[in-house]
Amino acid sequence: MTLDKYLEICSKSGLSVKDLEYFTIGSSIDYMLELHEGSSETRKASQADFDAF
Repeated sequence: MTLDKYLEICSKSGLSVKDLEYFTIGSSIDYMLELHEGSSETRKASQADFDAF
């Protein structure tokens, strides 16, 4: 993962640069994973998804 991608994901998760001063990389990734577990955006992959992969 590049720094740009990491900061983009942090931003989408609601973490600001000020927040990242208090987080380690590991704790920010843990935060993002916990945040994602609570969302209901997961869906079952279709054949089109597998074909695109």
